[in-house]
Amino acid sequence: KGECQTDPYLEGCRIYKPLRNGSECWKQENIKWSDGENRSGEIFVSDSRCFFSSLLRQADFNQTGSSVEGRCYRHRCTGPNRYQIQVSGSGWVDCPAGRAVQIKGYQGSVSCPDRRLCLHPDVTSPLDESSPHPACVTCDPS
Repeated sequence: KGECQTDPYLEGCRIYKPLRNGSECWKQENIKWSDGENRSGEIFVSDSRCFFSSLLRQADFNQTGSSVEGRCYRHRCTGPNRYQIQVSGSGWVDCPAGRAVQIKGYQGSVSCPDRRLCLHPDVTSPLDESSPHPACVTCDPS
């Protein structure tokens, strides 16, 4: 499980970092559940980062609520301070910096940090421009 924290000693400059060894999002060995137990859609691969999220698969939503926690999702840059995220079972979704997004098949949302990711683009354009938000329920909630 990914765990995030901010450092209050940075005088307004917040960073997100793993709390302890074993919580790094980019290491597959940090997965702590079997395939059927991944209710929050986390993905642990080299391009995963920690996001504050309350996502819970809709099929599991009636069982228990979900609090906001640091969770691991893939990201890719599309421009300076612009990026997309991917949750397990979804396509790539634009994640507007400073906002939150909801993902099809999930209840809750993922917060998209502002000025934390993607200082330089590593992807020039989305792979499928015909459907820019195929996995997005609400791509611009405030």
